[in-house]
Amino acid sequence: MRRWAWLFAGLLGCTDAATVNSDAGTPALAPWPGLPTEVPVVLSGYGFFGGPDLAAQLPLPGVLPYDVNAPLWSDRAEKRRFVVLPPGKVMGFSADAPFELPLGAVLIKSFGFPEDFGAPGSPVRWVETRLLVHTSEGWDSHIYVWDDDQRDAVRKVSGRIVQVAYRRSGEAETHPYVIPNTNQCQDCHMRHKVVEPLGLTARQLDGANRLADWVASGALDGLPAQRTWPVLVDPLGDSPLDTRARSWLDANCGHCHRPGGEGGPSGLVLGLDATSTELGVCKGPVAAGPASEGALFDIAPGDPDGSILVKRITTLDPGNKMPEIPNLLADEDGIALMRAWIEAMDGGCE
Repeated sequence: MRRWAWLFAGLLGCTDAATVNSDAGTPALAPWPGLPTEVPVVLSGYGFFGGPDLAAQLPLPGVLPYDVNAPLWSDRAEKRRFVVLPPGKVMGFSADAPFELPLGAVLIKSFGFPEDFGAPGSPVRWVETRLLVHTSEGWDSHIYVWDDDQRDAVRKVSGRIVQVAYRRSGEAETHPYVIPNTNQCQDCHMRHKVVEPLGLTARQLDGANRLADWVASGALDGLPAQRTWPVLVDPLGDSPLDTRARSWLDANCGHCHRPGGEGGPSGLVLGLDATSTELGVCKGPVAAGPASEGALFDIAPGDPDGSILVKRITTLDPGNKMPEIPNLLADEDGIALMRAWIEAMDGGCE
């Protein structure tokens, strides 16, 4: 039996789904259909979603949808996110760390591409769904790859490259998309050699009444009356340039470039509340090597072309690109944002 089987043993037989609390806009906490004691071969084996169409991903009670303020770039993929709480359990609020989640909690993130990016409500073709399951020995990762007819997703351990197709700006496009292997999930989620969630944080969720809704439905405990923590914004929104740029860095780079993260030894800290020195302003690289292309500073104020940060988020060379996650397309909007941010910085480096 799998090591996390015992977490679900007490949930077997809980097959009566409760009604949705439509007033609060959030599913009421109640048992979802019985969960398996073994890791399912297919996504439908968990019973997270209801209805005849699994691809619609209609959450059953206890499966809570959420969005983030500043999403991670994933080769244009759209994402759908859920957190699953065991019956009677709640999340614990934290202002500066991932929310405390009980044993048996599951984080779900699906990646897919709409048939037409220019048509609101265009059907999404799902490619993969990733799970993080909270066990007594830490967080287990599982990846499910959707089949061609979108009826279900099958668990895969090894990574693969698939072709995705859609319309964008009126033109048909196709390109390869990397589905990581289960071990690669640790590359982003590892801190101090321990796997932890990323997106379920106050800075990613506050600002759209999501936290208040979760408190009202009994899903979240410990939310302070007043907000005192920094909050990310939409990098492509209308907030001030500095806040948008710092939010993009936090979402795309901060999970690695932080104390205890895989990028910690570089000396760069790329979170929202990092100082200019930690961000690498007028700081020489520790280990950029050929990726620096002759540039002397991580960030050279007023000079995006002379900034190693811009070079590393622009290149697609696997040995030099940042972030290191297996994207195959450059984030053109993110690059433009970083260039504008650096261009607007005053001063220079001696």
